[in-house]
Amino acid sequence: MARAIIRHHATLDREAQAGRQLGTRMSATIHDALIDEARTKDADGALRLMKQDMVDGYLDIFPGAPIDKLVEGGAGRDWGNLEDREV
Repeated sequence: MARAIIRHHATLDREAQAGRQLGTRMSATIHDALIDEARTKDADGALRLMKQDMVDGYLDIFPGAPIDKLVEGGAGRDWGNLEDREV
C-alpha cells in the first residue's frame, strides 16, 4: 500500500505539472483504499490513474504476481454514493 501511495502522489504531481487532473488530490487512505477528490469531468481519469498506481505498487513488491481483479474502484458524489466503475 505504501508503494501505491508514493506512486499515486507522484503521478498526480506529474499530471498537475502537465496541466491535467488539476482539481484532483489524494485526500485519504482507509485500510487498503486510496481516496481521491476530483472534479466530475476528471473522475474517470483519476480512477484510471489510481488503479494503475495501485497495481504497479503491488508489482514493485511482488513482480510477476497475478493481478486479475486485484484492484477495484468507484466514483461518486460522496463516500456513501460510490458506483463501481471499470475504467
